[in-house]
Amino acid sequence: MLESNLELKVVKLCKRWGMITYKFVSPSNRGVPDRIIICNGSVLFLELKQAGKKPTSLQMHEINRLRKSGCNAEWADNYDTAKSILLDHIIPK
Repeated sequence: MLESNLELKVVKLCKRWGMITYKFVSPSNRGVPDRIIICNGSVLFLELKQAGKKPTSLQMHEINRLRKSGCNAEWADNYDTAKSILLDHIIPK
């Protein structure tokens, strides 16, 4: 699945679940995750990749930087993984 198609499916899922999702673009800070997803007081930074692809070293650096600062930051290359991440990090247990 192309990254753009995966992103579209994830955004639709987020909206269906009542989550707020923003496209994250930071011109002066390349490598930031694609999406910021907010629900129930939780925030997740999510990088989406084409099936079988992995984040670049710069993208992983940014994900790890966010994690070290206490943020939820993950990446996924397929719909099932993205859905699982949303359930783990956003949906209250």
